[in-house]
Amino acid sequence: MNRAVLAVCFALALPVWAQAPASKPIKKPETKKAAGEANPAKAIKNLLSRDELRVCLRRNDGNKEEGAVLDKEKAAYQQERVEIVARKDALVKHIGELDVEVASIKAEQVELLALRKELEKPVEKADIAAADVRRNAFNDRVQSNEKRVTLYNATKLAYTERKTLLESEIDANNARGKALVSREDTLGQTLENWRIECGSRPFLESDEAAVRKAL
Repeated sequence: MNRAVLAVCFALALPVWAQAPASKPIKKPETKKAAGEANPAKAIKNLLSRDELRVCLRRNDGNKEEGAVLDKEKAAYQQERVEIVARKDALVKHIGELDVEVASIKAEQVELLALRKELEKPVEKADIAAADVRRNAFNDRVQSNEKRVTLYNATKLAYTERKTLLESEIDANNARGKALVSREDTLGQTLENWRIECGSRPFLESDEAAVRKAL
């Protein structure tokens, strides 16, 4: 806020010599305003009253408080955003791993179908024991594949739930960011209004001291 300490001009009293004859009143020398000298009348005209100054100071304090609150909320918003992006990256990596796993499961199922067809072929009596070994190994692989499918489905369900939760967090964070931008714009306009209505007008330092003492 601009400050202007206004000087009070005192008229200098000159002695009147009664014995000095004068046919005409003596004119006082003209006082010309020096170039670049401030116009006291204009300054006084634009001077903030004490009540106006009180309001301006309170508005300024409110603007500072809002700015400080916004800075804290912006920092929290940015930190939240960093954490969300990290969780998103981890989720994208996780779904990539799931894609690899489901591709492996399907590839093994194709192999198992081919093995099943081989096992269904008639075998010679001498090869029955070996065929049983192959059949048991096949059944073990089928059970293992089924367990992988069960685990994959459970993991995919958990991934879907995490994805849904993350999407809601992203929406909330984006809305929070838009709200902060709106508040910043509002504060910017408020600061500009304060600059025009308060910051560009002078006031007495004595008024400021008195007002701040009362606040």
